[in-house]
Amino acid sequence: MKTIHPYLLPAVLALAACQPDTEYSITADLAQPFTGKVYLSCMQDHLTYIDSLALDGSSTFQFKGTMERPDEYRILTSPRQYDASLIVEPGSSYRLTLTDRSDYRVEVLQGGAEQKLMDAYQESIADLRSKDIELGEAYQHLDRANAAQADSLQKLMSANFEAREQATIAFIKEHAKTFTAAQLAGDLLLYTYPDLEGIYNVIDTVSYAHSYGYRRFKEKYE
Repeated sequence: MKTIHPYLLPAVLALAACQPDTEYSITADLAQPFTGKVYLSCMQDHLTYIDSLALDGSSTFQFKGTMERPDEYRILTSPRQYDASLIVEPGSSYRLTLTDRSDYRVEVLQGGAEQKLMDAYQESIADLRSKDIELGEAYQHLDRANAAQADSLQKLMSANFEAREQATIAFIKEHAKTFTAAQLAGDLLLYTYPDLEGIYNVIDTVSYAHSYGYRRFKEKYE
């Protein structure tokens, strides 16, 4: 029987706890027991399934795999009860808490710098998103016969949209060489060439050229 020198034990334990460089794991907890199929997917030229499993009254599941580069993964269920997305990286592990189809939380257990960065972005624009919802609800209940009120509300919605786009552009430029920046670039709705060129000139157009977000951005830019 081999023994481990006590001075080496902490290092050995730490090594054993680390996720191998190319592996990832996603553990999920469901709000209630689920019976059906769970799919792990990503966007390539179309929605592509990476893995799947069948649950029979279970409230937890796990996906494990290997990857060479970060990507945005999506978890879907059939029947369509849950739908969640997260940025997965090699050597990282995550825990998802899924409440319903549109409500979920991602906890990074190990690594996961890109998901943490995306969380920081979402937090940075939380007030603007809340304002979007507030204005949208006000518009739905608007008296369309009141032209002045409609015009005023549309201007507020446009200004809030512009503020959110500019906040996103600022975040992209601040974290330009990340996968998150490439993903966010694909979500921008601006179509003015100077704005798109300013982003293209700073983001990493090589390392994350595989991402669906970057490819959407490049299509607009070109």
